[in-house]
Amino acid sequence: MGSFLALINPQLILFWTTIITYIHINHLFYINLFENNKMLIFFAIGASFGAFALHLLLIFMCKVYIKLPINTFLAFANKTIAIIFVILAIIQTINIIY
Repeated sequence: MGSFLALINPQLILFWTTIITYIHINHLFYINLFENNKMLIFFAIGASFGAFALHLLLIFMCKVYIKLPINTFLAFANKTIAIIFVILAIIQTINIIY
């Protein structure tokens, strides 16, 4: 059940869709997940383990940085995320214009 929930994680679906699209557009190598069932199973297992590893990394980082005051950390994190979104919006606007 946990592997299934990891597979329907919206962030994971978006990430792997972007990676597979990038690979196909740049002709790095050919992947057809639906032509070979083994490839689909390995993809699902890899995606599940990747999401699990990211969660373990997050847990480890939280334990290491728990000594920071939470308000200071959240203020820094919120500003960083806001700056990233503004930069992405500017880049996307420039791409649409040109």
